[in-house]
Amino acid sequence: MTLTTLILTELFGTALLVLLGNAIVANVVFKKTNGENAGWTAISIGYGFAVAVAAFIALLSGGAAHLNPAVSLAVLIGSNFDPFGNGLAWWIALAILAQLVGAALGQILCNLVFFNFIKEAMKSGDEFQVANVRGMHVTGINETNNKTFAFIAEFLGTAVLVAIVCGFSGFAGTPNAIGAAAGIGSFGPLLVGLAIMVVGFGLGGTTGFALNPARDLMPRVVYQLMPGEKASAQWSYSWVPVVAPLAAGAVVGALFLI
Repeated sequence: MTLTTLILTELFGTALLVLLGNAIVANVVFKKTNGENAGWTAISIGYGFAVAVAAFIALLSGGAAHLNPAVSLAVLIGSNFDPFGNGLAWWIALAILAQLVGAALGQILCNLVFFNFIKEAMKSGDEFQVANVRGMHVTGINETNNKTFAFIAEFLGTAVLVAIVCGFSGFAGTPNAIGAAAGIGSFGPLLVGLAIMVVGFGLGGTTGFALNPARDLMPRVVYQLMPGEKASAQWSYSWVPVVAPLAAGAVVGALFLI
């Protein structure tokens, strides 16, 4: 795998993940879409398949298929800081940068697809619909929860996801983060997608299961930069879906060194 392949697959893979995943959310929350009110089941299953499809494409294109800074951090630590077996650990920093850019690109494309629905929701005067514009971009917590327990949910959910990905990797010397070990092969992304679904159905109900700092942070930036009056971007909460997944990635990566 070349550095160019790594960067391009992480960028476009993450963009596809965010585009498909957040488009599913938009379909569910906006009025007059064909998926209106499809509910949490559609979001959990749909987001799982969105991750699987993006990972399949990145993997089969010869990339690492991390698509998540928490996964990249876990692979870095779990490989004893030699994730590609050639001393090029700094590639991980570029992979994470590519993921951040990709997440922003994916959200912008998603907003283009739902442009008219976003415009109608923001003009509606309906507080719930206005908040749904934010909801198609980022995660949050409901009124019965708080940041402490939201952090726990995001940490545990990401730990499950990262442990599965790391279990498929061979760490040092392996070109792919998914499917390199145990004969999993190209079925790795599908199993990761199933893990996303399970986490969504279970632990995800309290926060919206970001499990990925890039997937939440960059769409939040895109939302903040959107013109017009809109609901708060909730920056006071934004550290939770960034720090909790990264902490989970670091812990799981360290456990694989034991």
